[in-house]
Amino acid sequence: MFEVDLKRRLGYNINPRINYYDIMPQLNPEFFLSQLFWLVIIFAMIYGIVAKYFLPRVGNVVDSRNSSIEADVALSEEMLKKRSLNEQDTTKVIEVAKQKAFAILDEATKVAENKLKSSVDEIEKNISKHTAKEEEKLSRFRSQMQHSIEGIALEVQGEIIKNLLTHLDIKSKNN
Repeated sequence: MFEVDLKRRLGYNINPRINYYDIMPQLNPEFFLSQLFWLVIIFAMIYGIVAKYFLPRVGNVVDSRNSSIEADVALSEEMLKKRSLNEQDTTKVIEVAKQKAFAILDEATKVAENKLKSSVDEIEKNISKHTAKEEEKLSRFRSQMQHSIEGIALEVQGEIIKNLLTHLDIKSKNN
């Protein structure tokens, strides 16, 4: 009863006197053979049309796409080889540049060392000249001082003797 009520609500005609094959003849078993025949014919025609017109176009697109992909892969491999060669060339150029830079650095270091050595030698010569001049001045000053010291020593000696004699005179007078 529930089933009948549900079918009414959904709009089904549940009249037992009605032949549903009249309403939907495609479900009638006596027409199955003709339906199957036309189904095969229509599918064969559709298959023929698709195979003759659409599949070749799709195949051409797929083939052109495959050839395009192969060309792109070949191009990328070629570019990869070129990049590898460029990288090797660049590495060689960098190594040569490093060697040149080290050679220039060594040469500049040698030049700087030579300049430094010549500057040091020149400074040492100047120091030697100045030292010799100052030593000469010092020896002249010493000799002058020696004469002065001798004169001063004689004067001091005379003063000391004079003071002693004066002191002895005073003592002898007191005694």
